[in-house]
Amino acid sequence: MSASQELRAQAESMYVREGALLQDIAKTLDVHRSTITRWRQQQNWDAKRGEYLQNSPMAVLDLLKKQREQMIRSAGGEAPDAAYADALYKLSTTIERMETKAEAVGPVLDVMDRFARHARLNIPDEHMPIVSEAVAAFLDAVRRGEV
Repeated sequence: MSASQELRAQAESMYVREGALLQDIAKTLDVHRSTITRWRQQQNWDAKRGEYLQNSPMAVLDLLKKQREQMIRSAGGEAPDAAYADALYKLSTTIERMETKAEAVGPVLDVMDRFARHARLNIPDEHMPIVSEAVAAFLDAVRRGEV
């Protein structure tokens, strides 16, 4: 992989997985912001970021925490105005709620893993596509909040 490709991959990861701002990516990698913007458009980073967030609830929580840290750093020790303080409070409250819900994810994943092992051992191969479709439809309904 060339140095340019490595920079591009690092920039994409920072944007998609870490939620870094374009100007921060440019500064960190010492690349002009217009180059970062062009890469984002050419490689459809926004769609990749959306897919990453949709498939990883913990990623959303991590991004919210990073956003909170950025807000705190940007205040630079100054007393924030009321709107800024309100936004920071709401963000912190959302993070706390998500962390509480995240604690319940472990047992759910354990049950799903046990089900997958059970299915592999006890469901005939010819029926697995039907089971896989049903499980995928169920998980999609959960994501949409329908179940």
